[in-house]
Amino acid sequence: MTVEEMFNKFEDEYFKFEDVENKRSEAGDIHAMLLLQEVLPCDGRMISAAEHDQIWFNVAVEKLEGLLTEGHVKELMACGVFYDDDVESLSMFR
Repeated sequence: MTVEEMFNKFEDEYFKFEDVENKRSEAGDIHAMLLLQEVLPCDGRMISAAEHDQIWFNVAVEKLEGLLTEGHVKELMACGVFYDDDVESLSMFR
């Protein structure tokens, strides 16, 4: 299953951070960044771009294939992270 397919599978979990167990932070965006850092450590900045109220993560989606579990994706969706198919990247609104 591709990263995009996994995110589509858990679209009902979007912004349900209160359901996340074992929070790494009480802030959903920070929890998401810490989770992404654990799965695929980035070198440099976690955020690659920002425009208006949206940010994109500096995470190579193709490298996440096989690393992200359904549990990870469910947590990321609960934090407000989604797969932006326009640019094939993980993103969130703030």
